[in-house]
Amino acid sequence: MTIPHAFRRRLAGLTLPYFRMELPGWERLSGLIGLPIENGPLWAGATPRTIRGKTHGLLMTLHMQDWCERLTYFLGRYYERPLELLVNALVRPGETFIDVGGNTGMVTLMGAARVGRGGRIYTFEPNPTLAARIAGLVQMNGLEGVVIVQAGLSDVKADLPLTIASESNGWSTFAGVDLSNPALNCQTVIAPVAPADDLLPPDLSGSIAVKIDVEGFECRVLRGMARLIERSRPAVITEVKPHVLQLAGSSVAELFGIMHRHGYTGYSVESVRKGFSHTLVVRELRHGHDRLTNTVVWTHPESVHHARLKAYDAGGATTPPGTAARIRRAWNEAGALTDASLQTALRSAVLHARAQS
Repeated sequence: MTIPHAFRRRLAGLTLPYFRMELPGWERLSGLIGLPIENGPLWAGATPRTIRGKTHGLLMTLHMQDWCERLTYFLGRYYERPLELLVNALVRPGETFIDVGGNTGMVTLMGAARVGRGGRIYTFEPNPTLAARIAGLVQMNGLEGVVIVQAGLSDVKADLPLTIASESNGWSTFAGVDLSNPALNCQTVIAPVAPADDLLPPDLSGSIAVKIDVEGFECRVLRGMARLIERSRPAVITEVKPHVLQLAGSSVAELFGIMHRHGYTGYSVESVRKGFSHTLVVRELRHGHDRLTNTVVWTHPESVHHARLKAYDAGGATTPPGTAARIRRAWNEAGALTDASLQTALRSAVLHARAQS
């Protein structure tokens, strides 16, 4: 017997509290209730859902036909937790956030929540449908200081074919398309691109963070913002997927070379679960592309972002920063001492620190 899609969607809705609390095993449950990309037909008749993000408090309208938006709806937050934690760690009120590859506006909302009314947001999205959606989110949330540019970024000014995959908005690209999936349904529109150095205000100053997720076009975007990087030393967040970069005629080595020539240090980005909370963990990429993650953050040693990020640099450990973590670490170290008097003295100091924290 075939179960109607509408009934299956209602059954999936019963799991919503479990997902919103992100209880153990929600990742496996997502496959059982039909959230992954291959379950697109199940959600074909679903209407858009508007919810308030549980982490940033802003309204998000989500289209359930797209697997990324489905997962965001069930979780109540942007589905890529490491990126969200990273933006929260890097961006402060009154600063500037640049979202390159705005997509459905989820990361733009993150940045807007962080910079507040005194900050500035510049979002670049070449897909006209998605640019309109971002504008709708900005209006719905009453956001100020958000500039949406319906264009892509590159190292030259041109009009290029933009390939859009109906299965996921995140697969829109100026690069080549992986046609290994015969079910991939694509359309093409012509969209303008230009260097960021030509489109951003020349007097842009202060602390700046940039997120770049452009499906393999990252190297061209970086070459087109060379003046901004040299002048302002912004934090730069890039997606790094080797096969996607190759489709664009680029490589991980080229991306790393561009950033290293600017004097930047790269870090892998992860989130580590601690009970019911999650902690940002970054690790410097010292040896080639060791511990490479899909998201890599780049900071200049002389920038404020470099200092902010150091607080989350695990250096191989996963202990979160903060007073409580330091107390736990000191207590464990005291227990490892062989001299009983030293052990007692250090633990007394730890108890004193705990009382003062």
